[in-house]
Amino acid sequence: MTIFGYFDQSDPVFPARDPGLDVECPVCHRTLSSPLITVSIALLGDRRSYFYRAHRDCYQGLSADGQTQIDSAIIDAVGNSRFSN
Repeated sequence: MTIFGYFDQSDPVFPARDPGLDVECPVCHRTLSSPLITVSIALLGDRRSYFYRAHRDCYQGLSADGQTQIDSAIIDAVGNSRFSN
């Protein structure tokens, strides 16, 4: 199951894909629960904007490099999903 969602350019209010809250936190790998943080990622040249959720304390406890590693893993997953479709 994918932990990230995305918004299409045509509808910036409601996500075209929302993974919901029954997915893992990308930091601790436990099911999401409040309090949460939503992180947005925009890829150059992409018509979609992506997002994922994490436990707030897990995400804020990461170093800047740790946060970048999570973002990079999401970007890699987006790229891989393009090649499999």
